[in-house]
Amino acid sequence: MVQPHDVPSVETNTQGPRHMAQETTHLHRLVELAKEPSSERRRELMREVTDLFLQDPTSYSSSENKYFGDIIAQVARDVETAMRVELADRLADVPSAPGDLVRELASGEIEVANPLLKRSEALSEEDLLAIVQNKSPEHALAVSRRDSVSENLSDALVDTGNAKVMVSLVENKGARISRSTMEKVVDKSESIPALQSPLVARADLPPDMMNEMFFFVSKALKEQILERNNDLDEAELEKALAATQAQVTQSFEQQVTQASRAAAKVVENLHRLKQLNERKMMEFLSNKEMDKFTFAFAKLGDLDLKTAQRILANPDCEAVAVVAKASGFDRSTFYSIVLKCGSQDAVKPDEVDALLRLYDKVPPETAQRTMRFWRVRQKVMEDDSGQGAAVA
Repeated sequence: MVQPHDVPSVETNTQGPRHMAQETTHLHRLVELAKEPSSERRRELMREVTDLFLQDPTSYSSSENKYFGDIIAQVARDVETAMRVELADRLADVPSAPGDLVRELASGEIEVANPLLKRSEALSEEDLLAIVQNKSPEHALAVSRRDSVSENLSDALVDTGNAKVMVSLVENKGARISRSTMEKVVDKSESIPALQSPLVARADLPPDMMNEMFFFVSKALKEQILERNNDLDEAELEKALAATQAQVTQSFEQQVTQASRAAAKVVENLHRLKQLNERKMMEFLSNKEMDKFTFAFAKLGDLDLKTAQRILANPDCEAVAVVAKASGFDRSTFYSIVLKCGSQDAVKPDEVDALLRLYDKVPPETAQRTMRFWRVRQKVMEDDSGQGAAVA
């Protein structure tokens, strides 16, 4: 507890009689507040002392600033929540607000903490990190809404695992998010749909991650991804492809063990003999030789097996439209694949019509750009197997 005799003497002040008189008045108010036993009077005095401090908050020395903070904090602990909320809101826009007082209020009940966590520059990054890591999700949510959020803070906010916090962070254009943290959010977005739209809308979402999202986002978001791919300049595209390539580590052999080696061998032999084509691929599909069809689809689309399986298993079939357009498959081939694509027993006529319109609408160049992201894995695998293929 701050005692009256702890208040510093004003005799050493050298800034003139007027400043000395003002400072003396302020310090006497602090003494009065520290001694006041009446709750009602203490509330009045706290408001008065806060008013005095806010008249010129940058004019006080560090020790004077601390005294203000210590005494106001002492009284704030004994007043109702509404009074602390008012105090926090008034201090939230004061960068020179007493640090200990602001940290105490920001670590308390969320009603009081909220304005400080959202706005206060008196809280350091270390203060905010400690609050995100040790306080409630509501505290983290408030931090995620600051005008500016550093990469370190973004990392900590995502590590909370709270969906609302992550959505709020991704929606915040003032948040800086590192590539590694963005990867975490993109991974989580497959099971948290609320993350998908704000992620695709972010200008700093790496194109390679955006194209990974193509496999599980809505039709509307798929169209946005295709539009953004079309707007990529060549330098940005090459940079994104290089980033994708760096992430690929799984070998072709590891993938093939998950499927029929016999089917893979048949398709490889046909390809070597230059007998693998659309007609042969569709023959496999008609005969329900799905392993052979999948390998043929991957080979003709220049895709790795895992990506091909993911495309064919997706019930909305829109990724198939991109592959078909980029690979030059005939419209009838695409139509036949659609009828047996994904996990659906039957595709509704209006859905088939929509997919055919997408096939007709997507320019081959846009489809090719999108495919370049999906083909990176295949190219890396070919390099690993000694075939020396370059990234498309």
